Amino acid sequence: MTTACATITLMDRVLANATPVAPAIALDAQMGDRLVAELHRLGLRYLNAGSAMQSVPMTAELLLLNLATSPEARLRAALVPLFLWRPEYASAAVAVVDRLSDPGRATLICTYSAAVTYQQYFAGQLELLADSVSTLPDLFAAGLNLPPPEDFDARLVAIAGQHAFLSGEAINWRGTYQHAIANFMRFVRPVRVCHP
Repeated sequence: MTTACATITLMDRVLANATPVAPAIALDAQMGDRLVAELHRLGLRYLNAGSAMQSVPMTAELLLLNLATSPEARLRAALVPLFLWRPEYASAAVAVVDRLSDPGRATLICTYSAAVTYQQYFAGQLELLADSVSTLPDLFAAGLNLPPPEDFDARLVAIAGQHAFLSGEAINWRGTYQHAIANFMRFVRPVRVCHP
């Protein structure tokens, strides 16, 4: 009996000293639909929800935490177009990156870095699609040892390689980023009309 109490007490001490690494809202069965509803509210309407759900606005930090740690690949990948559409979320990325553990941390850092790269590549098109496009600061390039964003192909290869290494998931990350961007660019609607 004493041993069990000592074990619980030791575990309590370990948990009390642990650094929080998970988002405040637990991922439940409906979280994916809530995240899609929030992305729709923000103007990113290329993802489909499993059921109709009203968006309860989330802070930028909470949205990033939940997307980065989502069990759904499509929601993790949605970080790339989210940063393109809402470059002001860069400050939220800085605020939450140290609250995440891997693979969520790797997902946030690498999808953000991919967005920086795509923003330069699609600069002309993004200017036509949004009211204003702020330049994303290249926050994580030094830590990932990335080439400059102007070297589009080499940089995406490097980001994908780092994502695979940091997450421990050897999947086609570059293809994942490209798929999310292709869907985003296909469904986003211009807000300005250009006359010839």
